[in-house]
Amino acid sequence: MMQQDGYINCALKHHLKHICYNDISIPEKWCQFIRDNHKLGPMKVCAHCFFEFRITEWGVKIWHEILQQTRGGLGITFRQKVVCYYWVCKGANVWRCANNPIASVHKWCQKFGAQENIEIVEMAHVPHSWAFSFIVKDFIGAWVPKTDSFLVDSMCK
Repeated sequence: MMQQDGYINCALKHHLKHICYNDISIPEKWCQFIRDNHKLGPMKVCAHCFFEFRITEWGVKIWHEILQQTRGGLGITFRQKVVCYYWVCKGANVWRCANNPIASVHKWCQKFGAQENIEIVEMAHVPHSWAFSFIVKDFIGAWVPKTDSFLVDSMCK
């Protein structure tokens, strides 16, 4: 270190080598496997279970399949969380039917509502607003006997 014109010039270096980094990204072979098997999960569960369980359960199923095919994970550096994250990101394409979130959910419910037991609820138009309402019949049906009151959440822009 030396002082020059009121500034200190300092050079730092270390003598230890960096440890080698492992690439934890999913190789294209496994990305394709997840895309090809995306429709297999998540498994259907009873309506009173939390929706997160569906994603977690699928993540366990697909992860076990990858472990089976690699004899316990030999030669792979990625982990279950990365597989779940990739699946969720790719799955968003199935749900996104339009750039506007209200228009998107409306189109999705029109397309898949019958098979998912979802009913669109007609609403009166309110000027200068976007709104859409639907009922997930299985979910509501399972909670009705256990519920005194039901609160509705809304998103406003």
